[in-house]
Amino acid sequence: MATSIKGFLIELYQEYLQEASVLYEQQLNLIQNPEICWLNLDNFENRFESHIDGLIVGEDLALEVCKLQAKNGDFGELHAIVRVVCRQKRKELLYEILEGLDPEDGEKITAVGDALKNEMPPEWQQELIEYLVARDQKCIRIAASIIGYRRLPYSKELLQVLWQNKTDIAPAVIWAVGRLRDSSANDM
Repeated sequence: MATSIKGFLIELYQEYLQEASVLYEQQLNLIQNPEICWLNLDNFENRFESHIDGLIVGEDLALEVCKLQAKNGDFGELHAIVRVVCRQKRKELLYEILEGLDPEDGEKITAVGDALKNEMPPEWQQELIEYLVARDQKCIRIAASIIGYRRLPYSKELLQVLWQNKTDIAPAVIWAVGRLRDSSANDM
């Protein structure tokens, strides 16, 4: 009996991830549509939140499902997983996800950045930003997304990245520096 309940819950958590993925992808498409008013996105966000809440309530078993799907799931599932990991304050799982990211998979990199800029706990800020900026290009793009979106005071670190001539990430870093409006960037 207990095995069938566990199996049911695993399937339920997998379904939550799949539904959250579809909603995230639909929301991305709607944001790009100039005919859609941002007020119309509220329904998607509420539905998305319901699935995230279901995964939060699932605690350890839901986190195990998330951990497995982080490796094999699509970018929308990864977005939902990172949100759950942040809300559960499971920093070690976030680092596992970051290590496993394919630097060539732009959709997943963007999805992780979107999740972190919305969900990163404030107490992780300094450590996580320093970790991301010191890593490879995929992590620097994620850091630039978070820093620019939240307008975090890390323009010095971003400018150092630009000086290292990492041209693949320059647009993301320049966008973030511009959002910070740091006058020292004018000297570049």
